[in-house]
Amino acid sequence: MKFSIPNFEKNRILVIGDIILDNYWYGITEKISKEAPIPTVNIKSRLSKLGGAANVAVNASRLGARVFLIGLVGNDESSEIVRSELVRLKILFDLIVLPNYLTVTKFRIFSKNQQIARMDFEEKIKEKCSEYVSYILEKVKKRISFAQVIVLSDYGKGALYETSKIIDLARNYKIPVLVDPYGKNFEKYKESTMLTPNLDEFELVVGKCSNNSEMEKKGFEMIRSLSLESILITLSEKGILLLSNKEHKLYLPSFVRNVKNVTGAGDTMIATLAVAFSSSELSLDQSCFLSNIAASIVVEKENTSDVSIEELKRRFYERSCRFFGILREDQIKNTVNICKFLKEKIVMVVGYLDEIHLTYVRYLNRARNFGDRLIVAINIDTSIERLKLKNTFYSTENTMEILLQLKSVDWIIPFKEKSPENIVRKIKPDVFISTKICSSWIENIFRYVGEVKILNFKDNRFYDENVKIV
Repeated sequence: MKFSIPNFEKNRILVIGDIILDNYWYGITEKISKEAPIPTVNIKSRLSKLGGAANVAVNASRLGARVFLIGLVGNDESSEIVRSELVRLKILFDLIVLPNYLTVTKFRIFSKNQQIARMDFEEKIKEKCSEYVSYILEKVKKRISFAQVIVLSDYGKGALYETSKIIDLARNYKIPVLVDPYGKNFEKYKESTMLTPNLDEFELVVGKCSNNSEMEKKGFEMIRSLSLESILITLSEKGILLLSNKEHKLYLPSFVRNVKNVTGAGDTMIATLAVAFSSSELSLDQSCFLSNIAASIVVEKENTSDVSIEELKRRFYERSCRFFGILREDQIKNTVNICKFLKEKIVMVVGYLDEIHLTYVRYLNRARNFGDRLIVAINIDTSIERLKLKNTFYSTENTMEILLQLKSVDWIIPFKEKSPENIVRKIKPDVFISTKICSSWIENIFRYVGEVKILNFKDNRFYDENVKIV
């Protein structure tokens, strides 16, 4: 059965952390201030969005999950806006009001879509207010039976001073804890289920990583030292890296088309991960895949934003999120990994530049029927010259363009070697299709494929036969 997005309406997520209110003021700059050499912005519109842990809650709710939010706010206008938005979005909450303190609030000022200033209003929780921080643990104790998964959203504002106690409590109830970490001290997240740092946050703790191997090594060391089950590192435009305590690793590419704003992308990532992780129908790899797609959607939006279940499904089922088209050899591994946990069956054929004709198109259509995805590994010009094949009427570029127009073809992989054995070894397709078995290299690939089928053309149609692999 192929991987699909399940219904999340019965999933329950408890979000705990630093609540932020993000304000966006939009206006027009028409003059320079007489008071100082700075622009004067005539504000035309204002927008308030929930940020921090509240944004995590919003994103989880937009995917259909039931969400409960616990955090700290001040006794001020911003806290009233936060409450009003949570009520409007039907998110359950239990907020602790700190007297004489401000709700963490950020103002971003824009002129003609260009941000020109940001103002922050915040006060970190001081030791004398530790009694209020301890109230969070009491709230968690009351609400813990609600949760299938707990998310700790740490922005370093003070709501999660007792992180280790919350993690211990969750462990006693056998509830997974996903943490969006902050700062240099990751020890306070010890024995949580998963951390989701970005690369900068990760390197702040473990030191600079010169290459992927060093990053993986330090990631596995962190998993062992902190007794984690896994760690998910976001790598900006390079995608994400998942490492687990079972020495499993998975790289997923970025599916971003056009980055507009990265504010809150980590909130969307961990919210989607938590919702998917709480579903018994999805594996950890699949949950990471969905969170990666969600994050790629949200960075294409303006301001602090969220992703709806409809948007997630739409992008999930689009071709654009799965490296469709011409693949470089360095993209093969990621593509195959994606197919594996999507439980898609890969079919592979080998083609040459002089084979583009109606019968060959029918051959590809027939081959595609044996699986979910069709890869055409095609000899490029230099290889054909080496093989001394003549009557090649199409250039490499023309052949690629023609094949990409066919609905049956998902990926094209050009190769220069005399034999496609190296490509087949990397892909390990479920089904390998050929029109003959007399090629000198075909028997060498049997060890890398699930099954081989020979398609014979007769009476204007193709007939297939299985080849027994010994």
